[in-house]
Amino acid sequence: MSSARVPAAAPPRESADAGVAAARATEAVIAFAAADYNLASTVAGRRSASAGFLAAYLRQATRFACLVREAEDAGAFRELVERHAGVEGPVDLLRWDDIAGLAEIGTLYTPGPDLGAYAWLRRGGDQRGFSLVGVTHTLSEAHAMDAVGRLLTAPVQAWD
Repeated sequence: MSSARVPAAAPPRESADAGVAAARATEAVIAFAAADYNLASTVAGRRSASAGFLAAYLRQATRFACLVREAEDAGAFRELVERHAGVEGPVDLLRWDDIAGLAEIGTLYTPGPDLGAYAWLRRGGDQRGFSLVGVTHTLSEAHAMDAVGRLLTAPVQAWD
């Protein structure tokens, strides 16, 4: 009886310039809806963790990019860049369906456990186009538990 070995992760992408790979290591597109990072109304563990991560990330980022569904969220993201990074520089605003823009940067950060929605979005392009990463502090909310359940059928990859 023979068994085939399946690799656990995508093979690394080859880059002609090591500097490009190093620069990409500090870049990510932030999936941004202001409500996911807002601590003014209700402090929840997930929102607090997301807001803390975003503030720290923006202080270290070399490029600022966000993925938004609503136009007003773009303005809120710009305000956070100015507050935490201290710059009024360019911000890349990606529409929800901008798969090429996501692939250019290579990483999408999501503030909650619903990687499935982003994996389905990625499915419309190259499955190796970008990785999904995130920080999840708590799973006690019903929609968070549902999101984890949907991961069983979502096209997430081993490197996400």
